[in-house]
Amino acid sequence: MLSMAISFLIFSTAINAQSTKDSDQDGIFDDKDNCPNVYNPKQEDKNQNGIGDACEAVQCPDSSTIEGYVMQCKQSGLGYETYQDQSGCTQVKCVTTQNICPSETEINNAVQKCQQSGSDFTYYYDNNKCKQVQCIPKQNTCPSEADVNKKIETCRSQGLDYKLEYDSNKCKQVQCIPKQNTCPSEADVNKKIETCRSQGLDYKLEYDSNKCKQVQCIPKQNTCSSSETLNSIMEDCKKKGLDYEFYEENGCKQVKCKIPERKESTECKKTVQGQCITITCGDGYTFNSCDVQNMCKNVECKKFTNEKGCSVLKCSNGYEESECPSEPIKPEKPDKPKIECKTFKDEKGCTVKKCSDGSETKDCRNVRPTRNKCKISTYQLITGRQCVVKECTNGYRSDSCKPSKNKTTQ
Repeated sequence: MLSMAISFLIFSTAINAQSTKDSDQDGIFDDKDNCPNVYNPKQEDKNQNGIGDACEAVQCPDSSTIEGYVMQCKQSGLGYETYQDQSGCTQVKCVTTQNICPSETEINNAVQKCQQSGSDFTYYYDNNKCKQVQCIPKQNTCPSEADVNKKIETCRSQGLDYKLEYDSNKCKQVQCIPKQNTCPSEADVNKKIETCRSQGLDYKLEYDSNKCKQVQCIPKQNTCSSSETLNSIMEDCKKKGLDYEFYEENGCKQVKCKIPERKESTECKKTVQGQCITITCGDGYTFNSCDVQNMCKNVECKKFTNEKGCSVLKCSNGYEESECPSEPIKPEKPDKPKIECKTFKDEKGCTVKKCSDGSETKDCRNVRPTRNKCKISTYQLITGRQCVVKECTNGYRSDSCKPSKNKTTQ
C-alpha cells in the first residue's frame, strides 16, 4: 500500500513539472504552446492547423521563379499581374490582354479629370506596358534657369530649334520645334534695328547657330568714339577705295564709308551680218564693227582741285572720281589742372587758406579775444648773418633765416 502511494506521488510530480515547463520563455507552457521551441507569445496560426506560424517557415518564390511565371503567361499569349498573398509573398497571376490598355480617348479623359480637380498629372507605364495617367498635386515651382538651358541643349543635340513660352503658372518653358532654315531678310533685320532705335536702345548684330544674322537690342552707350577710332574707320574706307562722310548720332561725331550707288544694268543684243558685228543696247548705245565712225573715240581726262580741296579726275566719257584729304580729328582738350589749397594760421591766430589759382581767404571767427603774447629772440649763423625768431602763444612761429614751419593742411 505504501509503495503504491509513493509511485502515485512520483507520477503526479512528473506531470506537474511537465505542465509548467516553458522552453522558449514566451509565457506559454510547452503543453499549450503551438510552437514550444520558438518565441511566439501571440501564438499566430493563419492556417489553423495547430502548428504556429513561427514553426511553419514560409518559402516565398525567388526572383527567378517569378520571372518563370511571367514567361509562362507571355508564352500563353496572356498578360500578367503581380500581387501579395496572405504570407506577404509576391505572386504572379496570368490575365487576358484583350483591351487591357486604355485608349487615347480614355487617357485624355483622365488628364481632363486631373486638370478639373486642380491637380497636375503624370504618365507612367504599368506591368503590361500600358500608358496610364496619375493625378499629382500641382507644383507651383518653375524650372530653374539651369533646367531651361539644359532643355535648350537637348533640343539642339536632337537637331531641333526651340521656342520659349510661359505656361498657366507663368513659368518659362522650352518647346523643341523643327529647325527652320530660313534666315530673316535684310528688310526684317533693318526693321528690327529701327525698333531698337525707336525704343531708345542701341543694337548689335550676331549670327545664330544657323548662321543667320540676328539683331539684339542693348542699352544705349553714351560714350562717344575716340578720335583714334574715327581715324581708323577713315583709313579702312580709303583701303577699300571708298569715300567717307561724317554724321552726328546721339550727340557724338561719327564717320562711315560712302557706299557707291549701283547703276542699273542695260540689256544689249548682238547680231552678226556677214563680217560685221552689230551691238544694240537698251540705253540707245549702238556699235557696228564695220562702221569706223561708231568706234570709240579717244577719251580725254582732266584733273583739278575743287573748292573743298579734293582732287577730282573728270573724263569726257562721263567717268569721274575724287579723293579728299583726310581730316584728322583733334583730340579732346584735357581737363583743367586740379586746384590745390593749403591752410595755416597767421600770427593773430586766423585761419588762412591759399590756393594754387592765386585765391586767398582768411577766417578769424574762432580767434579768442585774449591777448596774444609773442617772444622775439635772435641767433647768428656761421656766415655771420643775424636771424630773428618770433614765437607766439597762439602757435605762430617765424624765422627770418628759415621757411615757415607752421603746420599746414591741404
